Amino acid sequence: MLGTHLAEQEANYFAMCLLMPEEMLIPDFNKIKAWKKSKKFLIEKLANMYHVNYQTMNIRLSGLGLIK
Repeated sequence: MLGTHLAEQEANYFAMCLLMPEEMLIPDFNKIKAWKKSKKFLIEKLANMYHVNYQTMNIRLSGLGLIK
């Protein structure tokens, strides 16, 4: 996770949960995954949908165990 201090890591995690709630992200992930496109496409599409950058979306999806 980004950030070196515990408080910064906790703030980053809170922000990811707020901007990309699991209850919304997982159904969106499954819809786009069904298109059978590349992992890069999937992350880029979701990042655009949630108005976050690629790296942030990649971290969130990894944290949820949706991608490796």
